[in-house]
Amino acid sequence: MTTPTLSRFAFAVSAAAVLGGCATVQSPDPRDPWEGFNRRVYTVNDAVDRAVLKPVAQAYQYVTPTPVRSCVSNVFSNLGEVWSAANSFLQGRGLDGINTMGRFMLNTTMGVGGCFDIATETGANKNPNDFGTTLGVWGVGHGPYLVLPILGPSTIRDGVGLGVGVVGNPLSL
Repeated sequence: MTTPTLSRFAFAVSAAAVLGGCATVQSPDPRDPWEGFNRRVYTVNDAVDRAVLKPVAQAYQYVTPTPVRSCVSNVFSNLGEVWSAANSFLQGRGLDGINTMGRFMLNTTMGVGGCFDIATETGANKNPNDFGTTLGVWGVGHGPYLVLPILGPSTIRDGVGLGVGVVGNPLSL
């Protein structure tokens, strides 16, 4: 898709999700007060997944050899280690942050830019972390259930954490 086409597509999905919020449910579950909105967004997400995302993923898997897919996945995972380490430090988990930065440095240098996950092979455990978890450690409640357009199910806290994560780690999506 070209950039203008992609922009129009994103606008259409967002508009459908917002308009879906007009739906009401007779007796909403207190854990899901936005059930009508969530159901509409889920319906849009499911349609986009079936029509666009799944075929693109299947085509990628079909044309890209397994070693290349593994390398691409490892590189993005390795780059995410920096954001994970930052969140470990923000949570007061300094040792996890140091270990995560060690994983990043080992995979970046010995793993050819992160193409190979040498750290896992040497026994260095991965400590995945995100800003939603950091907010939880800081005492922020998870809030109600929320289905995000394209991104799927979440909570208010993790949705905010995801937004901050996009700024802090643009590769997180």
